[in-house]
Amino acid sequence: MEDMDDIDFKKNKEILIIEDDPMDQELIKAQLQSVCSAELTFAKSLREAAVKYRSFKYDLMFLDLNLPDNFGISSVVDAKKFFPQTPIVVMTGIASDLTKSEARKAGAKSFLIKSRITQDQIIKVLSSVA
Repeated sequence: MEDMDDIDFKKNKEILIIEDDPMDQELIKAQLQSVCSAELTFAKSLREAAVKYRSFKYDLMFLDLNLPDNFGISSVVDAKKFFPQTPIVVMTGIASDLTKSEARKAGAKSFLIKSRITQDQIIKVLSSVA
């Protein structure tokens, strides 16, 4: 694991997490808080995020692919429309190589499988967008 002092994603950073499942929200929150002190904002749908937070600039977004108002790769496409400058990390329960490839083509910077999210993966993601 990298030394956490090497991560430039500590203070004064803002992360938007678009996830509708409370358990998955807690999972990503715990993983992020274990390696950084960024401010976390949660939305349960892409529409909620766009309506409430569109005028705010985020340093990073964690985006579930299965939302109440959007599903699959279209979630990434629409998120890029609302937050064009924000790097997107896709989170999903099940992923194929095709899904990963399509998500990256749509603008995602990284891809995480929820059941396999580790502290090392979070550090790697944060380091890549810092």
